[in-house]
Amino acid sequence: ATQYIERMASLPRALICCNDLMAIGFIDECLKRNVRVPEQISVMGFDDIAFSSLEGIALTTMRQPAAEMSRKGIELLNKKILDASSGNERIIMDPTLIVRKTTMPPSRA
Repeated sequence: ATQYIERMASLPRALICCNDLMAIGFIDECLKRNVRVPEQISVMGFDDIAFSSLEGIALTTMRQPAAEMSRKGIELLNKKILDASSGNERIIMDPTLIVRKTTMPPSRA
């Protein structure tokens, strides 16, 4: 993504990565290329791994309800074991936005 963004006429305002490791890797590449995060580009991850909260990284991210996801997965597996004909279920769980230092507030223009 960093190489693609370098070829653009101007930087996008933000990049949202599918997970925190990708966001941290992108930030690392930005540092190597003298692109300032968040002044020049805001970066956000998705999953809130332990490294994301370290002061040197301080990644803005979406925290997923991992414990709740695990519990629900076990419930669904047990249900399927007990009744193989049970149908599929769609479950939506809300993530939590964790704002740290890799994003700028929206402009008020």
